[in-house]
Amino acid sequence: MSFAALLPAVQDYFTRYGMTTYSISGIWGLNVSAVPLIWGLDHASPFLYNQVACEMFFYFRHSFNQMLRTFFVLACADRYACCSDRQKVRAFSQSLRQMRRRIVPSMSSEPGGNILRKRDRDMLRMLLIELVICTITLSPNTFTHIYKSATANVIKSKDRQQIETFVYYIARLFLLYLANAFSFWVYVSTSQTYRLELKNLFIKWYKFFIRN
Repeated sequence: MSFAALLPAVQDYFTRYGMTTYSISGIWGLNVSAVPLIWGLDHASPFLYNQVACEMFFYFRHSFNQMLRTFFVLACADRYACCSDRQKVRAFSQSLRQMRRRIVPSMSSEPGGNILRKRDRDMLRMLLIELVICTITLSPNTFTHIYKSATANVIKSKDRQQIETFVYYIARLFLLYLANAFSFWVYVSTSQTYRLELKNLFIKWYKFFIRN
């Protein structure tokens, strides 16, 4: 058996175990995208015979993924405006600073200023790392589109078709959805403030469920 013939089985393992692992920490967009693919490994996929389900799947998948990218771009724009030397540009992030003043009322005191600057540094660090990860995981999708267009009229062997199908799967599905799950791990690993707030949130949930 050739190496190319083994790629479909490897693809199934990536879908079954890889997607199952990172869908645990994924957002709604990731779950809407990955869960139906995992379900389709052992069951009949409803998207093959139900047109409404197929249209809903693609609609929600693209909607959630595009919202994720939109909010990420807006967060980067807010960091740029907040750090700008020009007052007119900084005015775009004024509402965010007002919201943080409610959290830290005294901006003149040194401890409050340190907390705010630390949050700004954590936010900037999280965005930079997430930007690098998104670039690495989303770039192969662009390259596969270029390659597919350039080789559209080329006669390909069966092994080459299997290899290309596997590469398309990795670039256009696995890595694409993997980028959605990285946000949580980036925030947890780079921001102490985020870890503390997440810990407090879990404690509040635990106390709430214990009381009820």
